[in-house]
Amino acid sequence: MTDRLLLFAALALLATGCAPCEEACRAQTRQFSNCLAEWNMDWIDLGALDKVDYRQTCVDETGVWLDGLGAEQRSAENASCQALISDLTGQTDCDVVWQALVDYGAAP
Repeated sequence: MTDRLLLFAALALLATGCAPCEEACRAQTRQFSNCLAEWNMDWIDLGALDKVDYRQTCVDETGVWLDGLGAEQRSAENASCQALISDLTGQTDCDVVWQALVDYGAAP
């Protein structure tokens, strides 16, 4: 029974289309936090007051945008978000981070 509940919860989460893109917002926020000084930028350059404001705005705006997509488009965007997460996770070279953000369309 517990396995069924976990499977149902996982499928429900995937059906919403938000989880990978919300995580992509978190990954972007972490990398911006690590690299803004090297790029001679601040949160205000990203249209945010601080790290928390950036992350929350990213999550909120992405959620609204995803809600307007059809199932196929949402699936494609989730795949793009997952690819961005993979590109950013554990990355310490800010030049590589910048290129990943540019490729995704998230660079300032």
